[in-house]
Amino acid sequence: DAKNLKQSLMLTAALADLGLPMVLALNMSDEASVRGLRCDIRRLSELLAVPVVETVATAGEGIEQLRASLVRAAPSRGPRCPAEIEAALEGLRQSVPPGRWSRCLALGALCGDRSAAEFLGTGAAEAAEAARRPFAQPPELLVHTAREAWALDILSQVQTQAQPGRPGWLQFLDLWTMRGLPGYALVAATLL
Repeated sequence: DAKNLKQSLMLTAALADLGLPMVLALNMSDEASVRGLRCDIRRLSELLAVPVVETVATAGEGIEQLRASLVRAAPSRGPRCPAEIEAALEGLRQSVPPGRWSRCLALGALCGDRSAAEFLGTGAAEAAEAARRPFAQPPELLVHTAREAWALDILSQVQTQAQPGRPGWLQFLDLWTMRGLPGYALVAATLL
């Protein structure tokens, strides 16, 4: 979502832990442009080490470029976790089966993801629980904070805010329906 790039980068950070090849499609770039948001696509691609394509899915814009970029898909460069998290993950390495997803599963178990712990089995779940105990703050909070700092750093390097363009009728409708009283009045009028 080009108009909510921080949230998109937070998701990208989580997906980077999987180690899978990816392409970042910045959808709704038309709405971002109307809001005056500009993104340096080349710089974003350099920082993430993956192809980045601007799209407007509802209009079919950028879809061909997106298809063409799939052959260049690569694992993304995500943020590093704080040192204490990395040390805990290293300690969990013996309990997690080796493979592409081992870091992601260990991180999930360390951060309290029950499904990751159940997938890994009793021994790994117990090891993850023991690794959580020494932390003053929950490991998931430390990971989230590191990902957010990473996303904000990238955002500061690639996104600029220009004077917003003149909003169209959809933006006007969006603005008024998302406010309390006018939004409720519109819903009531629609239902009557």
